[in-house]
Amino acid sequence: MAIVSWPIGITLMSGVAQRYATTHGRRVIGIGLAVMLAGAVALIAVLSTIGPQVTWWQVSLPVLVTGLGMGMCVPILASVVLADVPGDSAGAGSGVANAVMQLGTAFGVAVVGVIFFWLATTGAPTDPATPAHREAFSEAAAATLWYNAGAFLVALLLVPMLPRAAQPEPEAEPRSEDRVGPEATHRWATPGRRGGSFE
Repeated sequence: MAIVSWPIGITLMSGVAQRYATTHGRRVIGIGLAVMLAGAVALIAVLSTIGPQVTWWQVSLPVLVTGLGMGMCVPILASVVLADVPGDSAGAGSGVANAVMQLGTAFGVAVVGVIFFWLATTGAPTDPATPAHREAFSEAAAATLWYNAGAFLVALLLVPMLPRAAQPEPEAEPRSEDRVGPEATHRWATPGRRGGSFE
């Protein structure tokens, strides 16, 4: 149940991020990272204070906060990063940005998993029913979250290097057959010409 608040937070803020991407994109990403950092630190505090007795509703609020911050970053990150890329290189730039984001996500998940299971299994009892085993898992989760908090902090410090905002979407030009100019008006209004006669 606690994890459900994560996508809820992302959904709530993604529309807000899209709305301001072309005017304050960099600032929105910075605020989002700061919110994610606050959510991670709050979750660390909850796990460290309550321990294995923590309930889902005590975890859901910090997770919701972190989701709200992610909803401000992820939907507009690629468009802001590529704002200064020339139009003729947009395809290549988009491919590189997406590849780096996917690689970073996979690497981050792998690092978090390795840290957590190393901390949780080192010296911990093998029987999951024992209080010591649950305590080890709770402490490992709180310690692992410091990696996430550190990653959010580093990303926040790098935000000033981003372009100020995303480029607005180009307006679609009207089709040639839909354009009505003086020549077209004259052609249809002149009697005796093919297509323009009312006789």
